Parts: sequence; C-alpha cells; structure tokens
Amino acid sequence: MRPVPSAMCIDFCIHTIVQQVVGDDWSIPLNKFDLLNVVDVYAVARGYARDQVPINTIDVIGVVDNPGQVKTIPTRTGEKQVHCFNMTDGMCSIKVSVWEDMIASTIDMFEMDLQKPIVLILSSVRLHVFMYSPSIVTLPYSRIYVNPDMEEAVAMRQRYADVIP
Repeated sequence: MRPVPSAMCIDFCIHTIVQQVVGDDWSIPLNKFDLLNVVDVYAVARGYARDQVPINTIDVIGVVDNPGQVKTIPTRTGEKQVHCFNMTDGMCSIKVSVWEDMIASTIDMFEMDLQKPIVLILSSVRLHVFMYSPSIVTLPYSRIYVNPDMEEAVAMRQRYADVIP
C-alpha cells in the first residue's frame, strides 16, 4: 500500500467478514491516479511549512522538457546514481530526481524512439521542497509510465505536440 490522500477509507476489524463477489458486474481499475499537473505541484508545495516533510505521495503528469543526465552523487549511505531531468505542463517546469532502481526506466525512455512529446505519469512520488523550491523525488515503490494510453496523457501529448520538440 502507498500513503495517498483519499476521501475513501476501508476499515477492517476482528468482526469484519469478507465475501466473494459473484458475477461479472464489478471491476477494479488496474491504475487509479489522482493526477496533478506541474503547476498544481507548486500550489501543494506552497501549503507546506518551511521544515515540513510531506507524508503523502503524489501522482504527477507532465511532458519531458529537458532529458537531463545520470549522475553519481555522494550520500550519507554511499555514492548513488540519480537521473535528473525537467518536466513541464506548459505553465511551469519542475526538477525530477529518479533514484537508483528506477533509472533503467528513464534511460530507456530517452533512448527509445518514442512518440514526441514524451508524456510521463510519475506515480507515488514524493514532493521535496528545498529553499522554497519544489522538486519531485522517486521512492522505492514509485512507478513511471511513459506515454501511457490514457485520455489525460493523449490530450497532453496533442496539446504540446507543436510546442515541445
């Protein structure tokens, strides 16, 4: 499970009974996103106190603005690789840092012959605010969806097809 903000909650207690649903009149969606545009990420970041660390993860949709590069940087636990690039929604741009295990999916994204502009959905990522400047950081359970076949992504790709090379 991932910590996401939601109005829905299911509580199980010792007396809860779970029964199988019979029939085919139900479905569970494969992916459920609470998508934020990049400009909305800035609005969320402004709501945090200066030293507050966000608890919940967010899902962000945007277009790759600058593919960036993979770097090796020193951390408290040793050197780690990070892929830094920028995402935009046309109104503003934000820095994205993809750590270690997730790097393979972002490198493939820039080496493959993909339909341009490249639309990403970053799922279960953490909003990081440093010196009043927000950025997005992946976590071990984050997922990156490249040019997903979703209504929102197709619309964004069409909107920015002439703007972003």
